Amino acid sequence: MTLEYDDGTSEKCDVLGIFPYDGREYIALAPEGDQKSLYLYGYVEHDDGTNDIVPIEDDTEFDAVAAEYQSLME
Repeated sequence: MTLEYDDGTSEKCDVLGIFPYDGREYIALAPEGDQKSLYLYGYVEHDDGTNDIVPIEDDTEFDAVAAEYQSLME
């Protein structure tokens, strides 16, 4: 998956997983070739097969999603 940033740059990422938490879907990404970094986003899959990733802007939500992802990886 390629992330497109507001400044016109992009970054290729590996999809580590899509997982549910608290009634919503989230996606975990890592920059290609960098398995130490982790990006978490909200994930929305549409009926037509397309999808969107949505930044997690609330720190409390982000911390809870990160903890859920960590628990899934244990």
